[in-house]
Amino acid sequence: MPSANSKEVDDPEKEAIRKAEADRTVKMLGPLVFAIVTGGQLLNQSRPQLVTAITKGNTVKAAAMLASFAGMGGAAEFVLNPIIGRMSDRFGRRPMLLVSPITCAFLRSLVYSFPGSAKMIMMERMLSSAVVTGFFSTMRAMLNDKLTMKELTVSGGLISVYAGCGVMLGPFIEAIVLKRFGARGNFLAVALINVFVSAVIYFGATETLPLSERKPLNIVDCSPLTFAKMLTAGPTNRKLMLILLLQSFGELRINQDINMLNLKDNLKWKPDEVAGFMFVMGLTVTAGGKTIKYSLDRFGMRGHTTLSNLVMALAFFVQGGRSKYFSQLASAALWFIGGRKRDAIQTICGDLTLKNTDMGKGQVNSALINFMSMAAIIGPPISAKAFNYGGSIGVPGLPYFLIGVTYLMCEAIHYPITNEALGVDR
Repeated sequence: MPSANSKEVDDPEKEAIRKAEADRTVKMLGPLVFAIVTGGQLLNQSRPQLVTAITKGNTVKAAAMLASFAGMGGAAEFVLNPIIGRMSDRFGRRPMLLVSPITCAFLRSLVYSFPGSAKMIMMERMLSSAVVTGFFSTMRAMLNDKLTMKELTVSGGLISVYAGCGVMLGPFIEAIVLKRFGARGNFLAVALINVFVSAVIYFGATETLPLSERKPLNIVDCSPLTFAKMLTAGPTNRKLMLILLLQSFGELRINQDINMLNLKDNLKWKPDEVAGFMFVMGLTVTAGGKTIKYSLDRFGMRGHTTLSNLVMALAFFVQGGRSKYFSQLASAALWFIGGRKRDAIQTICGDLTLKNTDMGKGQVNSALINFMSMAAIIGPPISAKAFNYGGSIGVPGLPYFLIGVTYLMCEAIHYPITNEALGVDR
């Protein structure tokens, strides 16, 4: 019997229909991801600026406050994401996609109206982080409804192209708005973007979950600890989950605020230089996403993951260097090779869970993201302490060095796992 994720079909006509629907799903979701990511990038400098203004220019206090808000966002993800995932298994993917842009439009409008309120910024950072994560877990469940395991991995690269374009475009829009309307103006701009995304989803998104495959809704399956069920899928799955958790400490969104403080306060970059750097990061992520299919064909799922772990470790070690420009740009270039390559591990982990448990696809994706969100809870406070301590001892790159070590740990766990245990040829 094929796995829930294999989509094996004997009828060529049905397979052609499935592939056409899968292609339409990816093409529908890609532009939505672009808009969501673009909106998020508009707040790279704006949120820290508002918080720094609230602390009257005290960057140490601002770093601690931003880290605290980010940690609260991780905690909110931990509580809300499994609820969103299970609700998508019950009510369908399309309604749950709408939760994120509608909520974000409301929250960003509040910050625009009350830019000097630390509590309002805290609420925005906390809840927007949670619902955006819910958007991406629901999106992956939509893809899982239609794609095979390899197609799902490759689609991660294609989606990252849209995300990379958002990373490139967003900072330039942010810089323009900052000059003309100030930091609060970007919150209004993001609110309007989210209104637009809500309208596109409402009028244009197609449901991918058939009524026959919907799961009942109960309190147990909405628990933040639902990922514990994934741990019962075997020792290999437990190792893969640990790898994904460790890799999550390197996510751009987790280190976003620290990155901005490092560039502006340690390296003394100007806003236009920061925007240019984010454009380069977006370019490398976009171009790197195009290489995923080639990487899978050339190295297989295993080699693809090993390459990512080692190159990302090097990228963070380089980023922690003292050079004002070279270390940052060299690190960004390495993301072309190593960035966005964890999709293979995430896909295998999800497939093993679907084979060995009775969990639904939305539940699996939200539970796995929820497990990885623990990095979003503890990562920002650790980065903030490392940032402040590293600065006090003359090692400002300490947060990046620590993340580099976590990627080496990922490969130390991954390397001994056999191909048979992973269910791959290489």
